[in-house]
Amino acid sequence: MIKKLVFLLLTLFKFYLPAQLLGSYGFSAVTPSSGTIDPTAPPQAIGVTFGSFTAVGTSSNPTASTRFSFSDWPLGAIDGNDTLSSMTGSMDTGTYYQVDLIPVFGYSLNLSAINFIMRRSATGIRNFAVRSSVDAFSSNLPASVLSNTKISVIALNIFLWNYDAAPNSSDQKGSAITLAGPSFSTVTNVLSFRFYAWNAEQKSGTYSIDSVVVIGKAFNEPDNLNTTAIAEEDKATDTNLLIYPNPISESVLFLESNQSLQQIELFTKEGRLVKTQLFNPPEKKYNWRLEGLEKDAYLLRIRYLNGFEHSRRISLK
Repeated sequence: MIKKLVFLLLTLFKFYLPAQLLGSYGFSAVTPSSGTIDPTAPPQAIGVTFGSFTAVGTSSNPTASTRFSFSDWPLGAIDGNDTLSSMTGSMDTGTYYQVDLIPVFGYSLNLSAINFIMRRSATGIRNFAVRSSVDAFSSNLPASVLSNTKISVIALNIFLWNYDAAPNSSDQKGSAITLAGPSFSTVTNVLSFRFYAWNAEQKSGTYSIDSVVVIGKAFNEPDNLNTTAIAEEDKATDTNLLIYPNPISESVLFLESNQSLQQIELFTKEGRLVKTQLFNPPEKKYNWRLEGLEKDAYLLRIRYLNGFEHSRRISLK
């Protein structure tokens, strides 16, 4: 009840944190029929747009209300057996929860941590980990546990639910992810996080997350959105990708890459997704028509077939 009242107040008063970025996801609008995208209004803070959590590769609907809980995770654990060596499953990189953080134009993010509450059903998952788009989701982020003996961290920054006999209906607090280094201290492009889980005891077993808190700050940068700055950035960015013209004057953007493109997305400078294109089969060249969009600066996110992604600033004039 207290959690619902807090999130109701945040929604009613449109709670903003002007200097300290502290975005908390409470999933208060999630129901067993709300689908794979969290319908709850995302947190708000000056300098960043918080995306909604999405479930990928899991059950088509949540298994509970007011938390992000789904089933159909990779199997591998035995019900009632706590021996780590008996758990034979592994992470499926196609099954995860994802959330995106989009810096507003003119701002950069300095992130330090993600903390969250975890829960499993009686036959749910026993392992979980968090990755980011910084390295194309190739390695687990540094994991730790804050004052909770029911969860621990094993090799390779993998969380372990220690006791199958522990009260499965109880929230387990203390899962913590450390965000350190230049990749998280000066974030100017779209940053995605994925929450993986595996070694479920049954397909109906669940993995729930709740009270996901992103800790850090948003910094205001000098205005670098004029067309000259955008053009200079375009020259200096990834030589594997050619985007022209930039600025765009004829409503057509040409993309050429020596890597296969899987998806392109266009965001406003406030972080709102306005256009997307999924390539099936993947393409290396594409002419993207952008009629109907306002003359303004935009952020283009490019996702490659090999899992890598980066962002590019463009301008329509």
